[in-house]
Amino acid sequence: MWSDIDFSLINIDEKDNITYGGNPLRFQIPVGYTDVGVSEWSRLVLNISDKSFFDWFAKLEDTLGKTEPFDSIIDIEQETINLKIVDKFSQFFDKDKNLKIDPPSIADCNVHVIMEITKKYGPFKDRYGLACRVYQLVYIPNFTAWSGTD
Repeated sequence: MWSDIDFSLINIDEKDNITYGGNPLRFQIPVGYTDVGVSEWSRLVLNISDKSFFDWFAKLEDTLGKTEPFDSIIDIEQETINLKIVDKFSQFFDKDKNLKIDPPSIADCNVHVIMEITKKYGPFKDRYGLACRVYQLVYIPNFTAWSGTD
């Protein structure tokens, strides 16, 4: 879980690669919701209603070191996080935890995500940031009861 991360175990090497106790820096974030699913640019924007997560993530960014101008993947006011989906890396599972090789659209779904922060980047288009991607994702369609008549 995100709240279990011990910042003292995070290491950044000379090439700005980030590890956690010698392993990838991976953690589960609070359950989120996506209305549009994965964008054409392989991005996933999740709405998360846990303010403490955003406060924690901002502290994590500070701990990792922010070079300005810095592009954060979180928007505290909008309560969103923006993650990258990576082909042949990001794993999708349905609500029964069955791996989906060709995942369907996950628009209008609640999602459980384990994310990974791999490195600091920049300058890229004169901006700096963190490379953050989805490692595993479980999607649960947000069904709404039909209230019409036959």
